[in-house]
Amino acid sequence: MDDINNTILGFQAGEDTDYTITFTHQNLLSKYQGLYLLDLVENKTTDITESGSSYWFVTESTPTTVKRFMIITLPYDTDATDANTQIKVFSSGNTVFVQNLSSLNGEMVIYDMMGRDLKRATFGPYGVSAVQVNTIPGAYVVNAETATEKVSKRIILGN
Repeated sequence: MDDINNTILGFQAGEDTDYTITFTHQNLLSKYQGLYLLDLVENKTTDITESGSSYWFVTESTPTTVKRFMIITLPYDTDATDANTQIKVFSSGNTVFVQNLSSLNGEMVIYDMMGRDLKRATFGPYGVSAVQVNTIPGAYVVNAETATEKVSKRIILGN
């Protein structure tokens, strides 16, 4: 597989209710700056870039497989405006992700190309936040900031 971005992972729960997924991978950092698991049911994003990363979740038994997870990747972009910051902004489909490596809370604002404020959301420290945006496909601008840093990045939504 050339690109694992947006890969859907199905899950079928058995009799147990608590589950842990552990990720073991090799050579991913040669292609991706970051690797994330998006829980489509809980709308929670977990950084699984490091081999051995795990994700714990609770679910009830299901008679069939459910589209529960999506793998999201952050490709290398040496010219990115957020390359040397603690705030990384990227997108997949209609979702905007903010990875905050700092200890500070922050806020992001999504603008259309006319400069209209489409959506605002807060993000916490030391984590990845996902924000769904219901809009038409196209280019948008995301401003994300904490008390000490501000990043402005153009993204594409809706593929």
